[in-house]
This record gives sequence, structure tokens and C-alpha cells, in this order.
Amino acid sequence: GPDRGLVSERAALLATKTKIDLKDDFSVQRMEASDIGSDPGRLIDEVQSISLFGGDRLIWVRNAGNERGLMDAVSALAGMDMGSSHILIEAGDLKKGGGLRKIVEASKSALAVPCYSDDSRSIQALIVEVFGAAKLTIECDARLRLTQLLGRDRLASRGELRKLALYCLGRN
Repeated sequence: GPDRGLVSERAALLATKTKIDLKDDFSVQRMEASDIGSDPGRLIDEVQSISLFGGDRLIWVRNAGNERGLMDAVSALAGMDMGSSHILIEAGDLKKGGGLRKIVEASKSALAVPCYSDDSRSIQALIVEVFGAAKLTIECDARLRLTQLLGRDRLASRGELRKLALYCLGRN
């Protein structure tokens, strides 16, 4: 989707769902889509590699678009047995029915997760979530004003709200 922060946040959430230790460099391979675009076989090689100490592997590809090499690699993998490997691809705003999105949506073993830009309702939910986690409440007028100021990037909005919550801790 167009909100890079939301894409990144959802990718991190999905990565935790794999139950793979994300701090283990032997189990997690982080790559840029441009690396695969110039060498499509690299993604296939990573999927077929076995972790040094065994167990599942996560290949996390960031900044994907409709690079021909990446699309070729994902197409080839769509029909392959992934074994104990998982692929997570963070992409920008991909048009419906085109390129990488079309390949993933057509695959029986892949899932595309849309990440639409935040609207006022989702921003308000984020405000309530962040302030609730800090055990703080916010008045309606203040929440509405914050809603007007936030929303272009989910991670930036979350970061600003956390700073505000930290500033408000211990105040009456």
C-alpha cells in the first residue's frame, strides 16, 4: 500500500507469526528487492537453503515493486515446495491486477495483505491504542485535533503518539 509505515508494521507482525527468532541471522535473511531484481535466482537459492542450525527460515524482502527479476523468482516459487522457508515481501502501492500483486494473488500458497492509508477512524483507534497502553486517557477535542495532524505514515504517527504519551506520564 501507499503507507510505508503501515506496510512495515504489518510485515513485522506477520514475521512474528512465523515463530522464527527475528534476531537470529542464521534463520532470517533480509534482502532488498533490487538485489533479487539483478539476480532472480538468489531468492530461489535462499528458499532452498537450510538454516545452519535447522528449523524454519524467513526470507524478508523489502522495497518491492514490479521488478521483472523479482516477479520471475516469485512466479517460479509459486509452484515449488517451500519446505521450511517463509517469504515475506514488503511492497509499495501495487496496482490491482498487475505485476507482483497479480502473481501473489493467483498463487494458492501466497497471501497479499492490503495496507490502505489510515482514515480518521483508524487514526483515532491508533490514538486510543497508544494512550491506552500507557494507561492514559485523552479528551475528545484533543483526540480530534491529533487526528487532523496525524496519518500520512503509520510508524511516524505511532512514534509521535508514543512521544506525547511519554511526555504526559505522571501528569494529572
